[in-house]
This record gives sequence, structure tokens and C-alpha cells, in this order.
Amino acid sequence: MRAPVALLALFALACSKATLPAEDAPAPSASGNELGYLSSDPIEAALCGRHSDCRLASELWQPDARGGSRAVVAVVHQPSGPARSDRPTFRYGMETVKAKEPPPCAPWEAWLVSVASNQAKRVQLLVAGCSSGAGAPVLADLGPNQIRYTVEQDGGASDEYDIGLEPPHIESETHRGQGDAISWNYGNYGGQECDREECVPVMLEASVKDDAFARDGWKTTGLGQCAMLVDGVTGDGSSHGQWVAHGATSSVRLLLSRGTLYVEVTDDAFVTKGSVVDTLVFYSTSPQAMPGYRSETARLRMDGQLTDWQGKVRQVEVATGPSIRRFALTDVWPGPEGPWRLSYEDTDDGRTFGPGQSTGKFSHEPWVFTSPLACVPRDGELRLDRSVVPDAERPLVP
Repeated sequence: MRAPVALLALFALACSKATLPAEDAPAPSASGNELGYLSSDPIEAALCGRHSDCRLASELWQPDARGGSRAVVAVVHQPSGPARSDRPTFRYGMETVKAKEPPPCAPWEAWLVSVASNQAKRVQLLVAGCSSGAGAPVLADLGPNQIRYTVEQDGGASDEYDIGLEPPHIESETHRGQGDAISWNYGNYGGQECDREECVPVMLEASVKDDAFARDGWKTTGLGQCAMLVDGVTGDGSSHGQWVAHGATSSVRLLLSRGTLYVEVTDDAFVTKGSVVDTLVFYSTSPQAMPGYRSETARLRMDGQLTDWQGKVRQVEVATGPSIRRFALTDVWPGPEGPWRLSYEDTDDGRTFGPGQSTGKFSHEPWVFTSPLACVPRDGELRLDRSVVPDAERPLVP
């Protein structure tokens, strides 16, 4: 059997077909050309069928966990055609990023293929894309049951995906630009955006498979892994009080679901009386702000008093506990100007503020990751529903 390939470039325009060694080559899974083109290569035949414009470009081999043979295969379709127009996983703020009209390019697919004896069978479509000359997609062998798919984009940007093969699943994705990167890890279900100076968390948007959660279930259900966790210690000078040096004892979780922002704050002790009180502050700053412009704010005290973007004060419902506060807000996301961030002003004595939590000092609102998985309440906490079996004909990578 052919040795595994450590690093493999997938050439989408120049199809360099690889075949099994003669001594190991299984017989085609179908025979005859009476119904049209059918490749003599069993892998190409399994993937392309009788399409004469489909060719096997390259192969990456790995041993099957059960001792059989397995191949990760790139297939290129000719002639050139439009790129896929799937909605991207990430979006900026509340506005969905709309794909531009794609230029003509060469569509290709990367499949997980099982090869045993004289049979080749496609198992799962891993990635589908389109090459237009920006760079060649690359598959790298990361070890047993794991590969990395990378494609270079124009301007030095790149998209990178780590994919597990047993069973087929995407483990993480990273999108690099000019000096920054945005990533998501599907194991711990968290992401971050980083520039040259700092990293900030990515907002999570997911549906909840329980109508009772939106009615009043949020009051007694923890957000768990179905939320963006904000627990970095910051001191960005946004507080109206005085920052003092001591360890942070709080965290904030945020979840967007069906237009509602669910907020869960944990603290060792909530202070709601005094000259300064524990408060979530939402900042909205215009990207075209002139010098001297002051950002607009909405302020949510931990006793449920909300001062909205227009400065009007009202009481919102709050679920209270010894060390937790939960809210369901419909009017703080997005901010009135677009760019948005959040800071938690944490006080222990009602007079001064200690280190709080913030979504960061970036000049825009957090990126939003739209989850392909739904959340389900279980044992008093939202958990990801991982029971959905992927469609073998749809790519794991959006």
C-alpha cells in the first residue's frame, strides 16, 4: 500500500491524476463505458461516476482506524464555473456579510473516501471550494485521523480548517487577514479575534430548541457552553469610578438567539447600593466619529435598572441568585451607531471599581459566529445538540 503523503497541494486548474500502484490497484467498482465516461481509477469512478468533466486531482492517504485503507481525495470539476454562494459562518455585527458575485473559477471538492479490497466508496464531503488563481488549496497530514485544509486568498489572507476523520467533523477554523485573525474552536465552542495587540472574544448566535426558554426558562437555565464567555481582566478607563488593583472575581456570558441578547453575570458579591454599583455598560461609537465625540451608552445595573440608549430609565426583569444575575434584553444589541462593545463595572465596596470584564478595546462590535448546532436545556444548563448526523453530500466546512 502506498505510504501516506505528508503535505499535498490540490491543483484545481492543472489536474494531475494520481493512481494506485499496479500491484495494489483494485478493480473498478463499475465497468464499461456504454453509458458514457467512466474512469478506470476506482476512486475517481466512485467520486465522479460517469461525468466526463470530473477528474481526480490528488490523494492523501491515511490508515483507517479499523485497519483498512482510507484516502482523503481532492476532485476537480471542469470546465470553470461559479463559486459556491453559501452564507459565511462569521458576520460582522448585525449585518450579514453578503458574498460578492463570484468570478469564473474551477470548482473542486475534497472527500473522505474509504478504500477496501477492490472497492472505493465515498464517505463524507469535507470541503467544497473554487480556485481562481489566488493560490492552491493544500491538505496537510496532522497525524492519525486528522488533516488540515488551507487555501490562500488574494492579498495574503488565508482560510485554515482542522478536520477530524473518525468520525468526520470540523475541529477548528481560522481566517487570517492583514495583521489580524479570527478563529473558532468547535471542541470548547469558543472563538476570538486577534490583532497585533490583543485578542477579544467572538459573540455566539445559536437557536435554542425549547420555546419555554424564551418565555421564562432563561431565568433558571445557565448559558453554559452556548455563550460567549467574557472573563479577561481589563482596565480601559471606561468606568465612572476609580480603578483599584485586586483580582477580578466576575465573568459575563452572552448569547444571541432569535433577536434577544441573553446575559449571565457571575460575581462573588453583587453590589446594588452605594455611590457606585455593579453595572453592565454597552458602548456604541460611530466609526466616523470626529475628535471629541463621546460614545453613546446603555447601562444595566444588576438590580435590573436599565438606562437605554436614549437615556430613559426603566426596570427590566432580572433572575437573581447568590452569585448570578440573568437578563433577556431586546434593545441593547446593536447599538445606535453600529460599533458596539461591553464592559462590566465591578465594585466590592460601593465606592471604587476593581478590574472588570470587557469585550475589548477594538473600535468595532464583536464578530458574530452563527452556530450550525442548536442549544438544548439539559440539567439546568444550555448544551449543544451534537446528535445531528452530518449530511454526507454537504461539506463539513461552510
